[in-house]
Order: sequence, then C-alpha cells, then structure tokens
Amino acid sequence: MENAYHRFFTQNNGFPKFKNKDTGNSYKTNNIKNTYKDKNYESIKIDLKNRTITLPKLKKVPIRGYRNKEVFVGDIKSAVIRREGLKYYVSVLVEVPLILPPFQPRSIVGLDLGIKDLIITSHNEKIENNLEYTNINKRIKGLQKALARCQKGSKNREKIKLKIKRAYMKLKNIRKHIIHDITNKIIKDNDIIVMEDLDIKAMYQTRSIAKHLVNIPLAEIKRVLEYKCR
Repeated sequence: MENAYHRFFTQNNGFPKFKNKDTGNSYKTNNIKNTYKDKNYESIKIDLKNRTITLPKLKKVPIRGYRNKEVFVGDIKSAVIRREGLKYYVSVLVEVPLILPPFQPRSIVGLDLGIKDLIITSHNEKIENNLEYTNINKRIKGLQKALARCQKGSKNREKIKLKIKRAYMKLKNIRKHIIHDITNKIIKDNDIIVMEDLDIKAMYQTRSIAKHLVNIPLAEIKRVLEYKCR
C-alpha cells in the first residue's frame, strides 16, 4: 500500500484501489533450482508424455496442448498462470540457445493492409476480411441487453456475466487462429516482407475509418508478423 501511494504522489500513477477478483487474474512464479544429495530439484517441471506440469504449491496439474511434442527442450525460467473465463492457461518461459542459419533471400513481397480486403500483396493476391463474426457479435449484444435488465447482485446476473466471458473468449480465439493462419502462410512463402508504416492511432481518431477498424486488428497482424520474421 505504501508503494502504491508513493507511485501515486511521485509518478502520476492512478489512485490506489481495492483488489478486485474480476481483474488481474494472473500471477508469475519463478523456477527455483536446488541440489540435495547429488539430485537436482526444480519447482517447475513439465511432463509432456503424461500431460502434466508441476507448479509450486499446486503440485502436478493436468494440461492440454503441445500435441506435437514429447520432450520439452530448454532451461525453464518461470511460468505465468492466468484465468480467462472458466479456463486456466499457463505460459512457460524457456531459455534455449539461438542458432541462426545463413540468410539467403529468394522471394520478396509487399503488403498493403486494408479494410474491405484485409491484405493485398504485391503479387495481386487478396486476403478477405473474415474477422467479422455476426453470429457471435449478435449473441454478445443480446447477452449485454439481458445483463442490463438483471438486478445487481443477483445469481442470474453472475450467470450472464459468465456467458459473456465465454462468448468474448470464443471470439478472441477465432481471431487469433485466423491471424496465425494468415501470417504463417505469408512467412512460409516469402523471405523478405515489406509492409507500409501505419499510424494506427491516427486511424482510430478518424471517425469514417475507426468504425470499420473495430473488427480488424491491424496492430495485432503487424505485431505477429514482426515477431515471426525475427
């Protein structure tokens, strides 16, 4: 509390608030290593054959994912556990040696990000915008209207809140899947990728463009492409 007030007065941070169980549903735990009687112990372990992860205080927890891997390569540094809706996710930070092969570019492509067509390449290939999901958006709007009619503190209100969280999580996962499919194809087919330098903040300040950008995550597409290229 003292640190929060100190940041409020010295660094123009927001006024300290009480902790809310609906926000900040994540925590980080470091991998602590010890040696006892010539045996090495770690607080975080991953067993992909039995699909379990060992975490401090939680012990062995069954996991899903990493279906194509049987061995976890690298030195585990830490793990972040977070909750989204009714599901829990764990992200593991692993240190591995970086070996870069010699770079010999053979193909180059230019990308133009748009609204009607999500991406237009310099080879005249068009990728349509399939990121608008009218069925899910209609369901979210209907649930939000139902939430507004519910009495605050009632059990029905909490049930509808969970339904809204599930719908948003489904929408988020679909968008993430499509973005990764698009970027994987571009990365696989080209060695050098050139993209226009977009001022996305300025685009959101323009009313005629901003209303079309709600379901078009241009910044996320650019971010994913950049880190995959690296």
